[in-house]
Amino acid sequence: MRRRLTLAAAAAAPLAPSSAFTAYVLRHGQTDRNAAGIEQGSSDLSRLTDLGRRQAGDAYGALLGGGDGDAAAREVTSVYASPLARARQTLGRLR
Repeated sequence: MRRRLTLAAAAAAPLAPSSAFTAYVLRHGQTDRNAAGIEQGSSDLSRLTDLGRRQAGDAYGALLGGGDGDAAAREVTSVYASPLARARQTLGRLR
């Protein structure tokens, strides 16, 4: 059984804290194919559901607030993302 993280939880958990930078990893929000239980791999046929759009918005809030009670906004200097539509849709909610 695979373990799944919510976007907000993933956004709030830094990958590698250091004095140089902190990296955050986000997974796209729920897609129509996720909801139907269909594995999609690298296919670009799915779009975010209403829930997926809310998850992306929650991730945005977690990043801004730090998810740790820190109300200071995070400075994002670089974003690396998949070119797939579901990733672009999620990123669009984070802008």
